Amino acid sequence: MEPNVFIKSLHNSSRLVKQWGDQRPQNDKSLRELLSISGVSVWDVMAAELALYFISEKIEEGAGRKTLRQILTPYLRPIKYAFWRKSPVNTIDCDRWPVGSTALFIGFTSYMARDVLQPVIDLMRSEDGLIPVMLTSDLVKTGDHSNQVHSINRHRGEKTVNEARKWARSIRKASLILTRQEKYRQIFVDGDRLLWPSVKHGVRRVFNVYASHFLPDTIAVAIHILTVHRPSVIVSIDVADPRTRVYSLLAASLGIPTVQVQSGPVNSVRLVLFFADFKEHVT
Repeated sequence: MEPNVFIKSLHNSSRLVKQWGDQRPQNDKSLRELLSISGVSVWDVMAAELALYFISEKIEEGAGRKTLRQILTPYLRPIKYAFWRKSPVNTIDCDRWPVGSTALFIGFTSYMARDVLQPVIDLMRSEDGLIPVMLTSDLVKTGDHSNQVHSINRHRGEKTVNEARKWARSIRKASLILTRQEKYRQIFVDGDRLLWPSVKHGVRRVFNVYASHFLPDTIAVAIHILTVHRPSVIVSIDVADPRTRVYSLLAASLGIPTVQVQSGPVNSVRLVLFFADFKEHVT
């Protein structure tokens, strides 16, 4: 796909996803409200995923060939999460949380955490101030007792597990309402063109597979970390990752500032500006 065509398609799909989320069919709940749990809109969490992988190629005639990732993602994700199993109750990292004000770095994408966030953390550790904590999706290696790296799988108490199960049922119920009720299907339009026949399989995969299997646990752990451990600021990079978006949306509702890092050399202007912006948010 040509770059300008892809960008145009992505802009249009992003516009439509936002538009659909705001609409209230027959004065009923909007999709943003229907797909919400504990103050977090699952629709907003999945907006980037929906626009990029499931909607963009449906709204531009002659958009050209899709990327391999666009072709495979709708089919591989259901397989991945069909075999995914939640980790058992484990609160080891709760006891390891540093005492004092912390900066929570969201490092779910491993290479971004290593190449972009870790240099920032190393610089922060050389200065007095907030204590950096890196949050990852993988378990910390055995024997690593550093307070710097934490895993979401080690912040899962009984309450977190129970809430995740409850919210999984809620998302599945809301997803069925979305996909089965005609008044919600009619929301998926672009002008006079009804898009539901084209996008229905993608919408079902996003909310029935990805959201209902993965997000409840992510949201439950995020609520625990942000309310119990209460970091002073959140630092992220991969804002398109639904897991990162959960933390950003929750942080906004809790009044916790979020700062985004742009990749670049550790002595670059970007990083200097980041630190200036960072200090402005937390001081």
